[in-house]
Amino acid sequence: MLSVYDVYSFKIRRGGYVYEFCGEISNIISNLTMLKELSWIDGQTRAILIQFSMYNANVNLFIFVTLMVEFLPTGGIFPQAKFEAINLLVKYTSEYGMFQFICFIIYMLFVVYYTIIEIRLLIQLKWTYFKRFWSYIEWGIIICSWTALGIYIARALEQRRIETYFKQNTYINLHKAFYIHDLLIDLIAFCAFFSTIKLLCLLQVNHRISILSRTLEMAAKDLILFGSMFSVIFVAFLCLFFLLFSTALFECSSTLRTAQMLFEMMLLKFDVSDLVNVHPTIGPLVFSLYIVFVVFIIINMFISIINDKFKVVKHDPIYQIADNDIIKYMVKKFRLWTGKFMYK
Repeated sequence: MLSVYDVYSFKIRRGGYVYEFCGEISNIISNLTMLKELSWIDGQTRAILIQFSMYNANVNLFIFVTLMVEFLPTGGIFPQAKFEAINLLVKYTSEYGMFQFICFIIYMLFVVYYTIIEIRLLIQLKWTYFKRFWSYIEWGIIICSWTALGIYIARALEQRRIETYFKQNTYINLHKAFYIHDLLIDLIAFCAFFSTIKLLCLLQVNHRISILSRTLEMAAKDLILFGSMFSVIFVAFLCLFFLLFSTALFECSSTLRTAQMLFEMMLLKFDVSDLVNVHPTIGPLVFSLYIVFVVFIIINMFISIINDKFKVVKHDPIYQIADNDIIKYMVKKFRLWTGKFMYK
């Protein structure tokens, strides 16, 4: 039986039969001949997956290849291929490996420190803590970091399991290792995302960055209402383009591709000739409606909301930051980092 992670990328239900090829090429050819004589592939076959692993010792790189042929109910054949590369056998005895390990330890020490700080703030501020936007950013970084630590340990255990197979002349299934590695990369990506947003909080001492953050804060309610209105209009055009052109254009073959096409239209990076070729009248008509309603009206409304709030923040002395306020802010943050500051 194929496991879930074996067929995860191809979206096939769990099930099937596995035949392992090993040995010399002559043995493999004879095994293929035997499977053909036994009608291993028949009319009930849904798909065939061929998986094999390769290892390049010069660059310490694993490559896992999955070739798939899907037999469609209409009688056609749909081939797919996926190539995945990963560096699993990381040696911390080398200079780069030791540097990577030291950076990892320092990062986790910072995560432990900020976890304690956030727990203290949660206890002190209680329900007020959840009204702060940056609290969710902090916990996003903390949760992703601790989860990434667990996935990192799981990858190390999987790495040790793979190392034991090197002593044996057997097939090494790397699907689980690649699945764990992909999870780790995704968590690192979210950590980088939240950390980049956190950088805006640290740069609020800058006058222009402070105006930007305060402008977005003032326009938050209006932007939420605008987002709901934009979502309704966008979904309406999504249904319109999908139902009209799903059978004629590849860009409209699915709702996700249709949404991507509409965003390209919003950026004026779409070739309208495809719509004209499908239907000379309806194609340009719906394209013009989308440009008028979304690009000319909706986008200008968004710019107007931001522009109005920006004028208020820029000319209101309450939102201006003086040099003394910056110094006080820096002293306040320093006392917070040293653990000598308590929120009231």
